[in-house]
Amino acid sequence: MSEIKVLSSVSNAIIAKHSQRNFPGVLIQGDTLRIVLDDVLEARAALVDGDTAMAIEIVDGLSERIHDILAHYERVLTDNKMSLPYVNPVLK
Repeated sequence: MSEIKVLSSVSNAIIAKHSQRNFPGVLIQGDTLRIVLDDVLEARAALVDGDTAMAIEIVDGLSERIHDILAHYERVLTDNKMSLPYVNPVLK
């Protein structure tokens, strides 16, 4: 039987480790995932319309949101004495 261990239950960025996986994952709520998709589609539409300033603003917001989730992921793994599944951490 597979088990899941919750390492952090912070809203919109739950960190959990599945017993059959080497590294934890991030559980993102469906509504948050939809917002991210809507932002990507809005940035694409802005680019198609030639509004690069708006596209950059939207992508900057997405980058910040993803950075924050990844930084939380790294803190949780560090606190649990686990290695990262990648080489270049966002936290220095």
